[in-house]
Amino acid sequence: MSEQPEGPTGFQFNGPTVVGLLYLATYFTVCSALLGVILAYVWRRQPVPEWQQSQFAYLIRTFWLGLGGYALMGAVGLAAAAIAEKGWVVPHGTVAALFVLCLGGGLLLTVLLLVRCARAIVSAQQGAPMARPQSWTV
Repeated sequence: MSEQPEGPTGFQFNGPTVVGLLYLATYFTVCSALLGVILAYVWRRQPVPEWQQSQFAYLIRTFWLGLGGYALMGAVGLAAAAIAEKGWVVPHGTVAALFVLCLGGGLLLTVLLLVRCARAIVSAQQGAPMARPQSWTV
């Protein structure tokens, strides 16, 4: 006779999982991360287990990391476009380097955010707290 595992089985739609899925949906819907961070701030104030508190702190930090990073990449891209359009005299290759920095940085930021979201969802499914919820890295 085989033993059944204890605890819930299957996919659990707990608060941190919902927020993580909303963050991932942002790449298709554009604005669901805003709803996710609002829910994270609201649910963080609810009486929830300690592991969920660390999850919400991690996910809130993930939102601000993404917003700040994409704003920075957008500013670099706009600066490169402005330099190119105005025809300002800059060292050869500066505009191209700025565009590469913008695209490369945006790609790396996207990968970082996807990994953070996936890590949060996996930990939430296991009911485990985040190891370093205040970290800006993975």
